[in-house]
Amino acid sequence: MFLKIRLAGIQEKLNLILIFTITALFAGLILVYNFRAESDINNELSELGDFLVKNLSVSLSLPLFNFDEPSVQRIMDASMIERQIAVIRVKGDYDVLFDTSRDDDWNVIRDPGDISENYYMKSSDILKDNEKIGSVEVYLTAEFARKELDDSLVRMVGVFVSLGVLLFSVLFFSIRKRVIFP
Repeated sequence: MFLKIRLAGIQEKLNLILIFTITALFAGLILVYNFRAESDINNELSELGDFLVKNLSVSLSLPLFNFDEPSVQRIMDASMIERQIAVIRVKGDYDVLFDTSRDDDWNVIRDPGDISENYYMKSSDILKDNEKIGSVEVYLTAEFARKELDDSLVRMVGVFVSLGVLLFSVLFFSIRKRVIFP
């Protein structure tokens, strides 16, 4: 069953067109912004991952070669300052040598647990005198960037709704005063 809307006059017709136009325009802007921001998040995550694995592979080469466990742990803990890092793993030829990850409250822990979530992973070989002595894996999450994006979208919708109401009100009263009842 379709509802029939009877438009009494020019003011109702213009207001209806205005409401649909503003809604479509703002919805389109929000969609474009969202897709662009998602793409930027993925690019930034990739660049961050590249930087971190290169930095860690160079920083860990001498302590890992010398079997200096406290230095390896300090370097890994210092890297965990970046809140988008979920796990840093240092592997030997066949097993995990060092593992720093986060718990449910996002605190840094040393737990060789399984990686259960879908993280973005980057890895690099750790070299000493051009000989591979291990590898480092960094698992990153986009959770925080996506939360900021969601908050930004909510603020944007609020601004668009406010602007739409303001524009609708101004045009409603302008049309009424200048066109319908001059």
